[in-house]
Amino acid sequence: MALPVVIAENQTASPIFLSGLGVTVPGSGQLTLSNFNFAYEIFSDAGLEAELQAGNLTLNIDGITLSTDQISALMGIISAGTLISSMSVYDSAGFQTWTTTPVTLNLDTIAYNSNPGQYTLAADALTIVTEGIYLILANVTLDSGGGNRTQADSWMEANGVEIPGTRMTHYLRQLAHGDTGAVSFVRQASAGTALRLRSVRLVGSGTCRTVANGTRLTVIRIK
Repeated sequence: MALPVVIAENQTASPIFLSGLGVTVPGSGQLTLSNFNFAYEIFSDAGLEAELQAGNLTLNIDGITLSTDQISALMGIISAGTLISSMSVYDSAGFQTWTTTPVTLNLDTIAYNSNPGQYTLAADALTIVTEGIYLILANVTLDSGGGNRTQADSWMEANGVEIPGTRMTHYLRQLAHGDTGAVSFVRQASAGTALRLRSVRLVGSGTCRTVANGTRLTVIRIK
């Protein structure tokens, strides 16, 4: 689905600089804002909100100029903190190995972060900065370093505690032939919730290992 075409129209003769977006709307002119993430980046600019409320700027979305009431309603949604934001991280390296001692799975690359102030990635954990309700999705792809039957379990933890209902079981039978487990759920997350993925070998004698680009964790704020 294409993003809406969002155009800021300057109702004054003087240029208006929007510091959050780092752009200037020319005097008596307009600027297309569609290169930004519509759901979060545009409307989290405090300067834009002030200029809209003062009547110095108007917004045109897909050819429709918002009325004063529509702008007020939109800003009310923004103030309530209900705009969607998201972050997705993954393991680009792979080849992490383990046996019977649980390990924290590597998460080393940010694929997308709509709001760096709301999410961080450090020490293989994605931390949610702002309290809210989140849709959380994860997948883990493992294979075996040996050609024998091996079973591993993976799961997600919040602040070091396993989240119920997130267990994934992997049956690893042959060398370099793996298995992917996936989980998705909705969770109320408090500020500072650190999410990480863990795994351990349960059955067999093979060495478990991750596959490059095969482990991912995504969070989406829905309220």
